[in-house]
Amino acid sequence: MSRQRATPRELDVTINALNAEGLGVADLDGKPLHVRNGLPGETVTARILKRRKGVRYADAVDVVHPNVGRRGPACAYFPRCGGCNMHHMDYARQLQHKQQQLQDALALHEVRPVSWAPPRSAVRLGYRRKARLGVRLVGDQVLVGFRESFSNRVAKLSHCVVLTPALSALISPLKQLLSQFSIAGQIPQIELAQGDVQIAMLVRHLAPFTAQDMTLWRQFARQHDVEVLLQSGGYDTLVG
Repeated sequence: MSRQRATPRELDVTINALNAEGLGVADLDGKPLHVRNGLPGETVTARILKRRKGVRYADAVDVVHPNVGRRGPACAYFPRCGGCNMHHMDYARQLQHKQQQLQDALALHEVRPVSWAPPRSAVRLGYRRKARLGVRLVGDQVLVGFRESFSNRVAKLSHCVVLTPALSALISPLKQLLSQFSIAGQIPQIELAQGDVQIAMLVRHLAPFTAQDMTLWRQFARQHDVEVLLQSGGYDTLVG
């Protein structure tokens, strides 16, 4: 007999604060409930998704009383994709929150600056130059993207508006490439890093690549002007 999955519990809660990761924090029966897509002062309908180490996590599936700083997300994959947590927040408030996290971290070491310079940023989107992307084979389809929030599943992405345009443009070609490999199901993650001159790609693999696989990697590296590094174990196993 198959077991039916229980329907997630939903209830209205008030968001009291944001944690360091940008998740809303509410009180539920005297214990914290971390709510994705929730902002301080909001009343939201929270769908409880999981419990981990005694902490409960939920999605705000409906916002009853929105915060004045709430904005429509710039990314179509938010909030399911776990790459970002604050797309729903006004950018000025995002910067304030990040500065507060730095201030709190310094205070733990009794460092209290006399004054703070205004937060500085170049662009809201397209700035991220490093990323660790998960890879998963689902049927005959390869997914490449950030892990979903509160999950080890890989988000189904075709691009990322927070990555630099050059890194974002590699996601779809990577999916097509990995589907051709003999060990497509043995590649758990790929790290991307963009420097001033070149893009590096570190590929974690759990089984050896064949000669044909290596030919595909060389073709990909030439076509997209990237340096491909393969890692079969610890960092001492890196080969280019």
